[in-house]
Amino acid sequence: MASRTQSKLDSVTTSIKDAYPKANVHTVILDLTSQESVERATAQVAEVTDSLDIIINNAGIMTLKKEVTAEGIEAQFGANHIGHFLLTNLLMPQILTAAKLNAPGSTRIVNLTSLGHRLSPVRFHDFNFEGKPIPSEEEHPPLPPAFSKGADGPYNGYVSYGQAKTANILFSVQLTKLLKQQGVVSYAVHPGCEFLASNYHTGVELLMHCSNLDRARQESRCRWRGSNSSHEPVLEESRSGCLNNISGCARSRARWHVYFPIS
Repeated sequence: MASRTQSKLDSVTTSIKDAYPKANVHTVILDLTSQESVERATAQVAEVTDSLDIIINNAGIMTLKKEVTAEGIEAQFGANHIGHFLLTNLLMPQILTAAKLNAPGSTRIVNLTSLGHRLSPVRFHDFNFEGKPIPSEEEHPPLPPAFSKGADGPYNGYVSYGQAKTANILFSVQLTKLLKQQGVVSYAVHPGCEFLASNYHTGVELLMHCSNLDRARQESRCRWRGSNSSHEPVLEESRSGCLNNISGCARSRARWHVYFPIS
């Protein structure tokens, strides 16, 4: 597991050990808003294992105020997509090693996307929201009033979140296209949604502000729940039979999973 907060890693490790005393848990510090931190974290993972069966890229931020990564990239795109992109590629040797030992399709890269991808395509010509002209295909669709309130000059936090979530999907599509012949597949999944002040580093309850919340809840099959179950959907999807019949594969040879969920 990886997190930017050691105390959270310690707490989750304790919970795992309490439930499964024989579990082999390793932790690393990871800040996806710093590429230097990503490089350090992957180097530490490489010291622990040369094989990874599953990577779950579940970390993310959402902010209505424009922020940037250590490299000057808009923070939501930089952490939610670029950080995971770099992380996954630096861990690719371990993924490919596992794929040689596993049944085809049981070595997996799971990227957490969101129904929020509907808010915007990737703004390739102005992903940093600097006010540069973009072609019509990169324009976001008309937004409900609640989402328009997040605008700060050329920056709109909801649109930024949407482009990052779209990028997560495109990343999975391309990973599968390039790696399926080597036994690796990738899935981008919508985990459900929740109202949690702790869900964002801003501490603001702002997920799924829609003009018709009941309709949004129905369309996205949202689960309104507490933080203890916030990661259930992706874990369930990762082992369910609908994804390439992987439930049997997950029980057969799984050795190392790496999970990046904690803020």
